[in-house]
Amino acid sequence: MGTALLTLSLLLFKTGYTHKLMVDWIYEEGKVWIDAFFPDGRPARNVKVKVLRPDGSELRSGRTDEEGRFSFDPGDGRRFKVIVQGSMGHRAKAEVTLGEETRVSHQLPYKVKIPWREVFSGLGYIFGGAGIILYLLSRRRRAS
Repeated sequence: MGTALLTLSLLLFKTGYTHKLMVDWIYEEGKVWIDAFFPDGRPARNVKVKVLRPDGSELRSGRTDEEGRFSFDPGDGRRFKVIVQGSMGHRAKAEVTLGEETRVSHQLPYKVKIPWREVFSGLGYIFGGAGIILYLLSRRRRAS
C-alpha cells in the first residue's frame, strides 16, 4: 500500500521550475545562435538540439557547447522550430521566425526570476506526502 501511495503522490506532483530548461535565440551575421540555459542563468551544456523546418523535417541536429550554445546556417529558410532536449526529461522549444528586418530576436531574458512560491509549494507537497506515507507505514507496523 505504501508503494502505491508513493507512486500516486509522485504522479500528482507538479514539476518544479528550479531545473526547467529554457531556450533563447539570436540571428546575427547570417547564423542563428541558440542558447540553452536554466532559470538561474547557468548554461545547459552538452544537451541535444534539433532544428526542424515548418514541415517537420529535420534541418540540423547536434549538441550545445560548454556555454550552452549551438549555431546553424538557416539557408533560404525563414521559419524553424528548435527543440532542446536535456537529461531527466528537461525540454524546451522555440519558434524562430526570421524577417527582412530581423537582426536580433530574443524570446526570453537570460536571467529569469525563480518562482519561489511554486518551489516551496512543491517541497511542501513532497514532505507532506512523505509524512502521510510514513504515518501509514507506522500504523501498519503497530497493527502487526
